[in-house]
Formats: sequence, C-alpha cells, structure tokens
Amino acid sequence: MSLIKVKTNGITDGAATANKVATRRQVFTASGTFTVPTGITTVYVSICAGGGAGQNQGSNQSGGGGAGVLWLQRTVTSGAAIAVTIGAATSGTYSGGGHGVDGNDSKFGTSGEGWYIECDGGKGSNTQ
Repeated sequence: MSLIKVKTNGITDGAATANKVATRRQVFTASGTFTVPTGITTVYVSICAGGGAGQNQGSNQSGGGGAGVLWLQRTVTSGAAIAVTIGAATSGTYSGGGHGVDGNDSKFGTSGEGWYIECDGGKGSNTQ
C-alpha cells in the first residue's frame, strides 16, 4: 500500500501554561493536502511509493520491483498547505509481450519547495 504519514511533535495547546499536546499523526492513503498546524515548524514524513508490476510470459514469470520508502525530517512553515501525492502501485501483465509497468512516485510538497520529497515507485518487470 502506498501511503504518507506526517508526524508533528510538541504542538502547544495555546493555554497560558503552554502545555504540550501529544504527538499527532496524519496518514494519507489518497492524494490530498497537509496543513501545517499553528506553531509547528518541523514535521517527520514517512513516505512510500507504488510498487512496480510483474509479468507472466508463459515460463518467464517475474515480479516487479518494490517501491522506495523514506523517513525524513523537514522544516516547514506554520500554516502552510502542502500537496500530498500518493503514487499507486501498478498491476501485472499476462502474455502479449508487454513488460511490467513502473509504480508511481509519491510526493510531499511541490518541486522547488524547501520541504519537497519525492519517493520513486518500483520498476516494472523487464523479462521476456
């Protein structure tokens, strides 16, 4: 399963005592937007892309490549809306001479943003 988990630590509750609220996580299994909570400037991102497809060519059967997985800390801007793209796995091929299709990439942010992460999808099988 392709997914992205975003974890924030140390969210203050805004009270005069500035009590810390428990660690919070938001899990994405479909593309969407992560809005950085007020007061947060660091997030921890677990990201997994889609796996590559296998193929079945009679006696030549092979599996697709596994997807990339990353866990990274990123500095963010409090209140920012960050695009989250979930890269789907691909389905295998059966006969007909086709190769397995590459899995899709998962992304946190947009290219050029300081917090941008791109996790590559797995390669499709290339055996015939």
